[in-house]
Formats: sequence, C-alpha cells, structure tokens
Amino acid sequence: MFHRLGSAGGLAIIPIAFGLAALACSTPSIKPEPFTLSGSWSLLHSVSELPVADRSGSGAIAVDAEWPRSTLNAALVFATEPPRTIEISDSGSAVVLSVGSGQSLLLYTDGRLSKEPIAWPVDCECQASWRGSVLFVEHVLEDRTHVVETYERSEDGKQLLVTVMIEDGRLPRPLTSRRLYGES
Repeated sequence: MFHRLGSAGGLAIIPIAFGLAALACSTPSIKPEPFTLSGSWSLLHSVSELPVADRSGSGAIAVDAEWPRSTLNAALVFATEPPRTIEISDSGSAVVLSVGSGQSLLLYTDGRLSKEPIAWPVDCECQASWRGSVLFVEHVLEDRTHVVETYERSEDGKQLLVTVMIEDGRLPRPLTSRRLYGES
C-alpha cells in the first residue's frame, strides 16, 4: 500500500511504515517472479522523509558524539544519514546491498542470519525475507535495538522505496525514515 505525500517537487509515493509486529507473526515468503530489486539507485533527497539529527543534543533526536559506538547512536546515524547511492544485486535467494562508501552486505532471503557489518560500528545480526515483492531486513544490534528496513520497487520500476524504522526503549516512539531512490 502506498501513501501520497506532498512535497516541494510535486507528489512522492512513499510506503506506509510497517511495524515490527508484522515481522514477528509472518513467515518468509517467495518473491513474485520475474520481480527484482537489482539496479543502481540514487537518493532523491528532496522527496525523502528523513528525521534530522542534532549532534548538539538540543534537538528532538540527539546523537551523542561522546559514545560513537553506542547502538542507539549508530541506529540514529543510519536513519538520518542515508547513503546517496545503493547498488543491489538480487539473485532471488540472496541479495547484495552495496552503498556509496563501498560497504556491502550479503543477505540470504530464506531467513538465515548474517553477521556481516555494513553501517554498524557495533555487533549486529541481520535477517532478510521476502513478503510478496517487499524485502524486509531486520537488524538486531548488540543491546537489542531493532532496526527494520523495507525495500520495495515502484510499479513502473523506476523508483526504490526504502523505509527504515528504529525501535529502542530509549526513544519516546519508533523513529521512521522514508527514502526514495531513482534509477541511476
């Protein structure tokens, strides 16, 4: 399901956020064929919904520079500073996500755990699965902070919709970042 949001550049199609409850009560499914997320994608910053991190600590989302290895800080940086480019190689049973900084993550879409680091300066386990044509990636950081990403290609195949949701008891409510990428 998509929700249309107004923006300075016109209308953007953004996915409605998915809760962690959907992950807990569903089983991995097979993606529809011949669907693929493969491609090179560039961030469309002007139509993305990104929370703003305030490193001084005076804003709504404070990132503490004194504890750079803190799991919550790592998650907040991940949500507020998205990669400008993403390369995706999708073979069906595995997906490789590569970001502009040269970091890559191999995800098995059958639910197997991956411990490969991508953007995390802390220990993290990742698990991926298909729910229809949406790729769900759950990151569980060392202190049980949960980060859930969803990747979904638009109907015309020209945009990649990425939603990042962080749940942590230290936040007043889950934090959601919605990123829109265009083909590069």
